Amino acid sequence: MFQKNDSFFFIKKHICRARDFYDMHGKYTVFLSNFLRVIMTFAPLAAGNHKNVVYVFSLNNCLGIICRVMVMNLSGYCLQTFVLKKNGFDMKERIDYIPPVIIIVPTLPD
Repeated sequence: MFQKNDSFFFIKKHICRARDFYDMHGKYTVFLSNFLRVIMTFAPLAAGNHKNVVYVFSLNNCLGIICRVMVMNLSGYCLQTFVLKKNGFDMKERIDYIPPVIIIVPTLPD
């Protein structure tokens, strides 16, 4: 892979930076990549270049997925509890409006 010339989609500098990041942070890169999708782009590629063992990669990936699902569920529960207690507003009644807000708000310009 490092012998290939740079092209529009493949830039050797990015692969080297991903490998260096993986060397520095090791196993935690795969775990954190489940939360930060920018890292997920190059984490498997860097793990393959690093000669990471498949079961170590799979274990860290599965643990990251489990933690991400738990964090998302708990944050939704805590948000519902907080809003209900603070404002008396039940988000369950307005569940139809929440996904469009989640999609539109991040795409608004700064």
